[in-house]
Amino acid sequence: MTSQIIKAQLDQMPTSFGVYIMKNENGKTIYVGKAKNLKNRARSYFTKSSTKNNLKNNLLVQDIKNIDYIVTESESEALLLEASLIKEKKPIYNIRLKDDKNFPYLKINLNEKWPKVSITRKIDNDGSKYFGPYTSPGTARKNLEIINKIFPWRSCSKKITGNDLRPCLDFFLNRCIAPCTSYCTKEEYDEVILQTILFLEGKTTKVTDSLTASMMSAAKNLEFEKAARCREQINSMKKMINHKSVVSSTLMFEADIVGLVKNKDKVQCHVLHFRGNRIISSESNNIENILGNNENEIMQQFILQYYTKNHLPPKEIYYNFHPNDKHDLDLYLRNLSSKKIILTLPRQGIKKKLIDLAIENANEDMLKNIKSSTAIGTNITEGLITIMNELQLTDIPKRIECYDISHIQGSDIVGSMVVFENGLPKKNKYRRFKIKTLKNQDDYQAINEMLSRRLKRMQELTEVNLKNGWHEKPDLMIIDGGRGQLNAAIEVLLQTGIKNIAVCGLAKKNEEIYVDNLDEPIKLPLGTPGINLLQRIRDEAHRFAITYHRNLRSKRQVRSILDEIPGIGKAKKISIMNHFGTINKLKKATEEDIAEVNGISKYLAEQIKRRI
Repeated sequence: MTSQIIKAQLDQMPTSFGVYIMKNENGKTIYVGKAKNLKNRARSYFTKSSTKNNLKNNLLVQDIKNIDYIVTESESEALLLEASLIKEKKPIYNIRLKDDKNFPYLKINLNEKWPKVSITRKIDNDGSKYFGPYTSPGTARKNLEIINKIFPWRSCSKKITGNDLRPCLDFFLNRCIAPCTSYCTKEEYDEVILQTILFLEGKTTKVTDSLTASMMSAAKNLEFEKAARCREQINSMKKMINHKSVVSSTLMFEADIVGLVKNKDKVQCHVLHFRGNRIISSESNNIENILGNNENEIMQQFILQYYTKNHLPPKEIYYNFHPNDKHDLDLYLRNLSSKKIILTLPRQGIKKKLIDLAIENANEDMLKNIKSSTAIGTNITEGLITIMNELQLTDIPKRIECYDISHIQGSDIVGSMVVFENGLPKKNKYRRFKIKTLKNQDDYQAINEMLSRRLKRMQELTEVNLKNGWHEKPDLMIIDGGRGQLNAAIEVLLQTGIKNIAVCGLAKKNEEIYVDNLDEPIKLPLGTPGINLLQRIRDEAHRFAITYHRNLRSKRQVRSILDEIPGIGKAKKISIMNHFGTINKLKKATEEDIAEVNGISKYLAEQIKRRI
């Protein structure tokens, strides 16, 4: 039954273009959709035909408690707004990419007098050339390094005057032709950049022909060093091409090939990035929330969310399922890239072979994900069962808390508490402790203070403690350490009168587990699920404690250095510490950066820079 509130909201909706936003009883956005006619489209969800044979719509309608909308001037504007809201709100009933990220590109800024190749995640309409996308920064850096070995453009960021006395090491490694010392002309440098662009565009034949002509001309003019450099460039480029997946020796195009596979409630999309005559990179994408949607609708939503202003589409996109509304996609992609994008489902030829390759990769990705998730789930379950049996617990420990102490020779003593639920970390429940009662090293006393504060907050059911989750009781407490640390923890439990919490110590030296009622430590076989899980929890507590300790130590170092500088009082110290945070950032800052801090003059900035 449609509630009176929903009926009233539907009646008040306009008949214009726009986006409708459906919310649950908590006010959380659960579905976003676009419409040519907002009133008619929103009403359609509450008809019998809409919910009768559509599981997703049936569940959605039951959850809707409020409908909001935003009017737009056109259908394409509504489409852009829909994609933006799905990325921002992540509604549970919308199909969406599991990971929303901007991909790295190689950039050549042609507005610079002496351009170079760099890595960027942001695409601007600034006249630069962009190549990619690459699946990760590591892949982009690797390609950048290989290309620089072939094409000797500068990698430095200094101002080029041509008056430097000598070139840097890159010149002697044949990775730069040294415009800084005028060892090359502007025309020669521009030729290197042009060859780089042609190569990245996949026009390798043009590059090899140009280099061959330059090599022959240099040899004829007795410029043997230049001829040898051209020969090395040709050989290196041929080696690189041979290691790439060259799928066409004659056909040249720029396209993304999307292979989508669906297996029950799991969907995987694999994208091959084809530029020129070869695949330059590929990427796997996991799709969430596919309930009740077919492959055509999933393909539609994938393309809408995959391409953004920071990840523009190539000239062509090939896929193995027609999108649900190709007209909408055409509008969206044209609006995004300011040009016509060709959308095609190939049926034969090299493009069909590429689609088959993308599908094969998507199937492999899905199989790996299924195996990985199954193995992880099985290992965690086995690990929890092992811990329960070995520690003689009455049940599987659903919530495990682990504690660690960190300091250097008794200074900046801190403690950490990490929480694992059902074998997985819950980082929003991690807590840090700054040990207040100790000035010297005493791990046992530090553990006593930390656990006393934690357990006291568990007992005091104040509004703040309830809000911050302190009331949640652990099934198992792990202390990083041996028998002594365990005894310190047991003493706190006795003092507070809390029972029914199991506690153990995990000593790193021999990975021994200490419990209260056993004289000898428990030793689990290394590499088995039980000890692996305990080690992972203990290491996470150690990492969390170390991070906090380093932050405190760094701030203290900043403070102690500033204390020695005349003219810097408490207020200015606080300003500097808040601005830079760590001693390393302050050391790296320039005098101009330091002078930007409120209350710091150029003279003080100079004094600070001289003393650090």
